[in-house]
Amino acid sequence: MAKKELIAVVDVGSSKIVALIGEIAADGQVTLLGVGETASSGIKKGAIVDIDGTVKAIKTSLEKAEQIVGYGLTSAVVSFTSPSLISLNNKSVVAVTNLEREITSEDVNRVLNATKIVPIPPDKKIIKAIPRFYTVDGFAGVVDPVGMTGSRLEAETHIIAVAQSTFANLQKVTSKAGLNVLEFIPAILASAEVVLYPAEKELGCLLIDIGAGTMELAIYSEGSLFYTGAIPVGDQYITNDLAIGLRTPIAVAEKIKIEAGTALVSLVQNDEYLEVENVGGTEKQKVSKQMVAAIIEARVREMLELALKEIKSSGFTGLLPGGVIITGGGALLPGIKEVAQEIFDLPVRIGVPEGLSNLPVNLINPRYASAIGALVLAAKQYREEPEESSGLDFLSGIFQKIKAFFSELF
Repeated sequence: MAKKELIAVVDVGSSKIVALIGEIAADGQVTLLGVGETASSGIKKGAIVDIDGTVKAIKTSLEKAEQIVGYGLTSAVVSFTSPSLISLNNKSVVAVTNLEREITSEDVNRVLNATKIVPIPPDKKIIKAIPRFYTVDGFAGVVDPVGMTGSRLEAETHIIAVAQSTFANLQKVTSKAGLNVLEFIPAILASAEVVLYPAEKELGCLLIDIGAGTMELAIYSEGSLFYTGAIPVGDQYITNDLAIGLRTPIAVAEKIKIEAGTALVSLVQNDEYLEVENVGGTEKQKVSKQMVAAIIEARVREMLELALKEIKSSGFTGLLPGGVIITGGGALLPGIKEVAQEIFDLPVRIGVPEGLSNLPVNLINPRYASAIGALVLAAKQYREEPEESSGLDFLSGIFQKIKAFFSELF
């Protein structure tokens, strides 16, 4: 019978855990087969606070996806968010050892491994080291130096780290859920894969992924990743502000935000009102929609100003003509694009996931960007020719691991 190459991903977020199962065709295209989603009650502000609750949510999401596919999987690529995410760029140089001075993959592996030798805080763990560019004998901007002639090879990599405790807890919950994790991917990288255009990355752009508990940032310049970071505020903070300001339960505030919320007061007529139940659920009060919008706009402005401050302190001194792309659940708020344009003084668009041809309409949504991006990334790594091990996550054998765990004969 036909051979199926299956790939599973689990996206672990503050509000939901999403499991996707896809099939890779002979031409490398991935088809979505199954989807499972569960509320992640064990995670708050991007941090795991309930091991058992998170394990249960992961299992439930996977089971839902597996029921659709009709096949159980025990291995997956996992994407995640974390407020502890930090990054830096590091350079290293090695001498080309080949007598003919032809650069080989071994030379590339040596220089890439050398870039990972960098001082980081003792409570952090390096989870990604992504090559930015190479320099051969002083000529910068080389994409692939293998086969070139030179005596000196330099590389710059983008290094991403998270708190040791964050990574340990993530490993614990996935292990207890019975998963063999093939790759841990920061959600911001997964989102970038499916919401950013190559031209935006080349020109220079800022990606803002607004999740429930965190807001993650990524700067791309000249086609490569320059900066990644996270701010411990997210969409849930808007809900909390509404609950406090309107004196209503969290669940009611969330519903108001989704159904009637806007991030710009000027989009609301002054004669529009809502009926909002009180904390005890015994009475209802009449509330102006402009008041609701004012609460939301104040928090959205604060969040985006924090993002602007973070970018200014990132060390990036270039321009961002590619503009700002906002994705994640927070991108769904009407008016957030206009507020961002005012704060950043740049073109802004809402990033919707692309890259899978058979996506259901309900998944063509910013809130699923990281889950879909993780599936596309996993499939992309699967079909790429494997490199010799360099110690870098993206280049260190995920191809073979996925092959081993996701090739099944039917």
